[in-house]
Amino acid sequence: VNTGGGVEPYTYAWYLDNELVSTDENLQDVGPGSYDLVVTDANDCAQNFGPFVVDVDVSVHDIVYDFSLEVYPNPSNDYININYDEEIWKLQIINMNGEKINIKPSNSSIDVSFLSKGIYILNFNNNFIKFVKN
Repeated sequence: VNTGGGVEPYTYAWYLDNELVSTDENLQDVGPGSYDLVVTDANDCAQNFGPFVVDVDVSVHDIVYDFSLEVYPNPSNDYININYDEEIWKLQIINMNGEKINIKPSNSSIDVSFLSKGIYILNFNNNFIKFVKN
């Protein structure tokens, strides 16, 4: 989360179905759902953001691969390369808001220079791997 305006320090409250799930600045290891964020500054001024819809499980602890997939360099600035064992039939980049960017499978190099800095999920044939854009 990039926070500006208001008076520091800020507090963060992430909600899923009106239940508090995290007070971390950045939400991590989450399952599918509609998340809302409330940012409060030192003067108790609060701003609501969201919903942020996650329609895939982005918990890296639950990701299981049944084939060989490598993404490198990770983190990356401009391109990520993928090594894989099967034909590409689905290739997407998913941001932490759940927004999907379909990538045309052409070769093993993917241009990520247009992405903002952050954590993303690469959906390769419905198998998911996390990568970081610097």
